[in-house]
Amino acid sequence: MPPLVLLFRLCSLERNGFNPPTLSNAEWDQLAKLAVAHGVGAWLLDRLLADYPDLPLPDGSRSLLLAAAHANLSQCAVMTGVVLRIASLLRNEGIEPIFLKGLALLRDFYPDIALRSTSDVDILVTDPDNFRARDALVADGAAPCHQRPEVIDKFRNHMVPMRYRGLSVEIHRNLSRHDVGRVSPIINIESHVAKSDDFSSLDAEASFCHLAIHAASHRRREMVCLKWYVDLAVVIMSRPADPLGFINRCLEVAPSARSDIREAVAIAMPLLPANVASLFAANGFTPVKLALADIDPTSSPLWPIRKSAYKAFSLALAVVELIRRGQDLLPSIRYFAHLRNNS
Repeated sequence: MPPLVLLFRLCSLERNGFNPPTLSNAEWDQLAKLAVAHGVGAWLLDRLLADYPDLPLPDGSRSLLLAAAHANLSQCAVMTGVVLRIASLLRNEGIEPIFLKGLALLRDFYPDIALRSTSDVDILVTDPDNFRARDALVADGAAPCHQRPEVIDKFRNHMVPMRYRGLSVEIHRNLSRHDVGRVSPIINIESHVAKSDDFSSLDAEASFCHLAIHAASHRRREMVCLKWYVDLAVVIMSRPADPLGFINRCLEVAPSARSDIREAVAIAMPLLPANVASLFAANGFTPVKLALADIDPTSSPLWPIRKSAYKAFSLALAVVELIRRGQDLLPSIRYFAHLRNNS
């Protein structure tokens, strides 16, 4: 069994009768390092302690996973301070930022903030407030991570990343499926904001839709990370009384992202408790195969072709937007050509 497939299986919310193969100390170390690289080091340790007390986890591997949990706690402490500052700063400007993924997921859905790594800050600020939000952060010390024509910030789903208080911050204009678009696929997204005194986030349905869109986008063009898959399972199980009804509501919330949502359920099914996975299977959902190419499409021989095709599709959408806007065309083309030559 490939290490990534084994790690994926061990990340399941329940053991479900799984008996892992016998591993040497070196193989355990490899698995632990892979878990840390995928942001699930602490999650794996928690699952092993809860469901696999019979497995002889070597002390060195245990220490590595425990160090990941401690690192997550330290990073969350830093991020909490930065997120609260951003929320206060933008609210003083009359802007309500909606925090995505990362700290919002840990606060709203995870039982312990040590269980998932997180490194950057993603916020949703819809038009026309996104440029005001950017300017407010720049006035407080934020700096763009790189330069690109400003017109691109008007149609890409997020503005150019900024470095702020030691963290990367991305302001999302919308949650479009292909990184280029005028509207979010989530219908009436304002009605799915869970407001709080500290910082606002998306409710469970909108969060799952966004996670599904985000995971599908990366599977099509760049990379995969197992913590995104665990996120999907954790959010589904935040509604344990009616998980099927929850997904049906998600499909209603973002009907144009139906394929991404169904793919997300397929990925999450092997991670869910057996009774929940069976419920989805009985209602037309098919779990992803426990094979390396299905869990990590980048390992497939066809992936370079798929990646190139998706990049060409996204570039075509961007060119259409540039022509429609009719401004900064040449600088924008040079920018995309530079990205292509360095990808």
